[in-house]
Amino acid sequence: MTIGEAMALVDRLTANQISGADKLAWLSGLDASLYLSVWKTHRMPEDGGFAGYGPETPPDTGLLAPPPFDEIYRWYLEMQIHGANGETARYNAAAEKYNAALIAYMDWVNRRYAPLGTRMKWW
Repeated sequence: MTIGEAMALVDRLTANQISGADKLAWLSGLDASLYLSVWKTHRMPEDGGFAGYGPETPPDTGLLAPPPFDEIYRWYLEMQIHGANGETARYNAAAEKYNAALIAYMDWVNRRYAPLGTRMKWW
């Protein structure tokens, strides 16, 4: 999923008045978190670093989580929108779905890629 696809999806499914700049900042924060807590802790392929997304970032830039785990972006944006609007029940529903998608993604990474670190001695 690209930045533009994530924003278009959430705008189509959730009525909101949140600016594209705010949504881009939220996506940048989420991918920064995924990069530091998932990518930097595992032997992931093609790690070119992550510098964040800004106004100059093209909308066709791919996000870090691949399909089918890219639903994480929809639920994260919906959660942030509902939080900004003070809609607690809708925030909680989106947060539950976001957390389930995040756990599924992290489980997949843990099964597919070896974690970094030192080998422990058990004697």
